[in-house]
This record gives sequence, structure tokens and C-alpha cells, in this order.
Amino acid sequence: MEVVLLSIGLALLAGVLYTIVGLIPGTDETASLAPVTLLLVLLGVPEPAILAWFLAAICAMETANTIPAALASIPGSTLAV
Repeated sequence: MEVVLLSIGLALLAGVLYTIVGLIPGTDETASLAPVTLLLVLLGVPEPAILAWFLAAICAMETANTIPAALASIPGSTLAV
């Protein structure tokens, strides 16, 4: 039960954080997502919680990256091009 709650909490945190990061044009997944995920691994967070973090962060970032691309024709990231 503890891992499930941790996974939900990290997924919500990643969703909010990477929605904001994804709105900034030019942010890249590798530069903004990999260091934080590596920090979670080094802190000893359980694997299911890291997977929930990573999936929520990617979904939020890629969804938010389409907004600058659609509104101003500025690519949000390399995948939004």
C-alpha cells in the first residue's frame, strides 16, 4: 500500500512539474527529465514509483510541448517538431 501511495504522489508531482516545464519552448526531455529520474534512483525510491514518475512526466511534457508548437509555431521539443 505504501508503494502505491508513493507512486500516485510522484505521478501527480511529475504531472504538475513537467506540464510547467513542457510549456517552455526548447526544453528537451533528456536535459530536464533524466537528472531528476536519476536522483530518484539514487535516493532508493522503489522501482514501481520511478516508473509511475517517468510515465507521468513524459505524458505531461509531451502533451504540454504541443501548445507552443500549435500557438506560435515554436517547437516545444525535438519530438514536437
